Amino acid sequence: MDHAFHANTWKFIIKQSLKHQSVIKSQLKHKDIITSLCEDILFSFRSCLQLAEQMTQSDAQDNTDCKLFQKTLKLCRFFANSLLHYTKEFLPFLSDSCCTLHQLYLQVHSKFPPSLYAAGISKAQQEEIAGAFLVTLDPLVSQLLKFQPFVEVVLDSELELPCELQFPQCLLLVVIMDELPSQPEDVQTLWCTETQVSEATTRYGTAELCAHHVTIVAHLVEFIQKFSPKEAENLLLWQYISFQALPAELRKQTALEVSRSGTAQCRKWLSSSRTLGELESLNTVLSALLAVCNSASEALDMGQQTAVKEVGSQLWALLNIKLVTGQPYVQQTLCLLLPLLGFFIQTLDPQLISQVITLQTSLLKSEPPDHVRLAVLDFLSSLGKLFIPQAIQDKILPHLSSVFALLLADRNWLLEQHSLEAFTQFAEGTNHEEIVPQCLSSEETKKKVVSFLEKTGFVDETAAARVERVKQEKGTFWEPFAKVTVEEAKKSSLQPSAKRARHELPLEEEYRSALQAATAALEAIELLLQKSPPPDWLLTKMETLQERIDKLKHHVF
Repeated sequence: MDHAFHANTWKFIIKQSLKHQSVIKSQLKHKDIITSLCEDILFSFRSCLQLAEQMTQSDAQDNTDCKLFQKTLKLCRFFANSLLHYTKEFLPFLSDSCCTLHQLYLQVHSKFPPSLYAAGISKAQQEEIAGAFLVTLDPLVSQLLKFQPFVEVVLDSELELPCELQFPQCLLLVVIMDELPSQPEDVQTLWCTETQVSEATTRYGTAELCAHHVTIVAHLVEFIQKFSPKEAENLLLWQYISFQALPAELRKQTALEVSRSGTAQCRKWLSSSRTLGELESLNTVLSALLAVCNSASEALDMGQQTAVKEVGSQLWALLNIKLVTGQPYVQQTLCLLLPLLGFFIQTLDPQLISQVITLQTSLLKSEPPDHVRLAVLDFLSSLGKLFIPQAIQDKILPHLSSVFALLLADRNWLLEQHSLEAFTQFAEGTNHEEIVPQCLSSEETKKKVVSFLEKTGFVDETAAARVERVKQEKGTFWEPFAKVTVEEAKKSSLQPSAKRARHELPLEEEYRSALQAATAALEAIELLLQKSPPPDWLLTKMETLQERIDKLKHHVF
């Protein structure tokens, strides 16, 4: 359709609708009009981006493309202003169009910088499109702020968005938060108070309401009596309780009781058969002890601090590199023990510190999951103010510099940031200044640390490469732990089993062990491929492995 004819058609529809709105406002098909307008806006906007992309990629600017780009952009602006005008006049009738308006905002911003899925257009064209078209979307949001159906659509707790629309949703929420302080109190309440939809079911109310209830309940002595921290089964609850919510006297009482119960359970586990099936309950106990240290460490007397430190040290003595790399539950135990021991870093046995750092060095070389590396970093940051005795400096310092060097070289942006923070904290506090330069194993790492200290970016990549990197990065604070079946857990023991003849070992277990090792190796390769380009020989080796797997399949069948 000709641009002028298309625009004039919409101009006529909008003009007549507004002119006779007092008579026909209830009869107009508002949803159809809004949907059609939004479709035209998106079509014109995408045409704009395509033309802009062609102009960016072409060295010589085509005058025809430039003129068509300007006309299409002008049409975008016209459609957006028409939508703005129509929405302003007929807002009470647009409750069933809010989803369409919400999607319009998301779709537009998903294709425009700084979205990872944006079209590749020049900076000048970005500014031109933003100044002529995008500026009309903010007034549209301002109009919809006071409209409850729009609030419900944007804040829908079951809203599931594809990857490309998640950033625009965040951007919309930021725009709304910027607007709210200048809005009347009733509009602010509309956005900040959960609305009750008749057909909706309410997983416990707002976070503020939950926090309020927890604080009230925590002040009741009946709560502590009903879920006594003296009882081991209640530690499952106490691992999630902030002891700061309790009054001072109750805080000290419950912290001591959780600590006593927790250390008793740890000793019981240490004196038992120590199977993987019991590790889950042990990790619950360690989580409860960590909760005490995090929010009520001042309530523990010297005796209880010593008790917690002792059981932590005894548990650490059972860990080895094979267990940690092969068992997810053991990884969780390690991730809980590291911060727990970090609380007592000043009084830990230097030999234990040496063991911890030695294990960390071996562990990092085996490419552990991200949550394990983060736990290692938490422990390392606590070492800054620790003076290491002369007698064991030769055992600890080389491993310490090796651990920092490995972590500072990590390509995952989240781990890289945590590594820089932990290293800075350590370097600023340590008395062992000679180790600091030893941690900087390469010129790239040195530049990274200097840039971090000077608060300047160290980015040596093109914009396109940066976009691809951010798309692929999946850095997470905590990866889901693999499920271990009860049967497997009962069969696996953390203590050495009695020697037995080779023929008595069930072949099924040997198969399972070999397959787990192969799976772990493939997962390690998968992680490496996410971090850096593969070497030239990798494909050939993988094809050879595939041939061997195919041969093995024939034996299986």
